[in-house]
Amino acid sequence: MKKEKLKKRNTKLKKDGVNQTKGNLYKSEKQYRDLLENMLDGLILHKLILDDNGKPVDYVLEKMNAAAEKILSVKRKDIEGKKATEVYNGDTPFIERYAKVAHTGKAEYFIDYYPGFKKWYEIMSFSPERGYFANIFRDITEQKEMEEEQKALFKAEREQRLKAETLAKIQLSLVSKTSLEEILDEILSQMKMFVPSTTANIVILEGSNIRILKWVKKIEPLKIRTTNNVYPANKFKTNIHILKTKKPLIICDTKKSPLWTKTDISKNTRSYLGVPIILKGIVHGLIQFVSTKPRNFSTEDIKKLEPLTNAATIAIEKAILLEEKKTTLASRNTCKNNYCPYF
Repeated sequence: MKKEKLKKRNTKLKKDGVNQTKGNLYKSEKQYRDLLENMLDGLILHKLILDDNGKPVDYVLEKMNAAAEKILSVKRKDIEGKKATEVYNGDTPFIERYAKVAHTGKAEYFIDYYPGFKKWYEIMSFSPERGYFANIFRDITEQKEMEEEQKALFKAEREQRLKAETLAKIQLSLVSKTSLEEILDEILSQMKMFVPSTTANIVILEGSNIRILKWVKKIEPLKIRTTNNVYPANKFKTNIHILKTKKPLIICDTKKSPLWTKTDISKNTRSYLGVPIILKGIVHGLIQFVSTKPRNFSTEDIKKLEPLTNAATIAIEKAILLEEKKTTLASRNTCKNNYCPYF
């Protein structure tokens, strides 16, 4: 009798212990589920899908929490159990990264932009078991946009500061230097700072010809070269267009533009920017840039060049006036030497 009572008692204790353990497990599991459900970050459990060759081709969105619904603007009843290609319009976002996590078990943290939703996400991906991966994520689009705005503001401030410094340098050159060559050297050195390019030059119009006064290549240290190369103004379609319109010209891709003239020298050029130097309504010269990269120039570059173009205009005007003054003085001296009655 004692043995039977002891046996019943042990059985009851064992049963009570099992029930208590189950209760504790259930309570712990519920607390864990509640924790995941009430997270501020989104959480989605995925199952990786492989093809016959073992290559990852898709994944199933198995479970998601309330935050994931809110972040993705979806309802879990419409998403859970569906493939990524069904949810994301045929796309499988970041599948290579996720497949690596699911196979290796090594967690991966990254920030990336998903074009499908036009949003930035911060993602921590980990694998609870082989073949599965879970993502804890948040939408950081607003933060990224603020960062981009700050970058743009910093860039604008830096450009304004550079513009002011450049204007000061050029104004000093215009005041302190009388030589056209020295002034153009200063302008050309600033041009390379304002607008990155492969080659830049300053040319002037001489009747029906164009003379290259100065040019510089993208080399270190900066070396400005003087030249007297002359070519017909109608040799290049770009020059013809600018002289006719009196407006700047940008060619984003020389291979696609009818305004580009192909030559052996320009065969590697992919983009072009030309700005006219206008004095009293007449084009006296051009500031030109070329690059081996397509789409290297923009309308912003034209705005940056305004102070340099104005400075070049003033420099050329001073040179013309100085040349006229020299011619007048020479004429007067000639008359005096010949006893001209008008002096």
